[in-house]
Amino acid sequence: ANAMQRTGCPSLTKLNVASCMLQDDGAAQLAAALATCPAVRDLNVGDNDLTVAGLRALTCPPYQTLGALSTFVYNRNTLCEESLTLLGGVLGRARPLCQLELAQCRVNEAGA
Repeated sequence: ANAMQRTGCPSLTKLNVASCMLQDDGAAQLAAALATCPAVRDLNVGDNDLTVAGLRALTCPPYQTLGALSTFVYNRNTLCEESLTLLGGVLGRARPLCQLELAQCRVNEAGA
């Protein structure tokens, strides 16, 4: 993520970091790096032990990386009520989003 931030990736269109043990801190670093990669349309962050904090890093200011995606894969992470609210906001503003995958997500009330 740090290398992406330093150099930027203007032509990168697809990024698959599934099962990379990112966790929430890694999701925040990834969101910052994706800000330098405006062409990314497909993002897979599945199976990274993300909670609502990681999803918030990807969906909320200053980065809001999900707004330009056509595919977002969040499989096998944790979902809670706030997570679903965040995803609903993304769906409301992400015009090109064609595919959202939430398979095998762990659903809980706290999201932590």
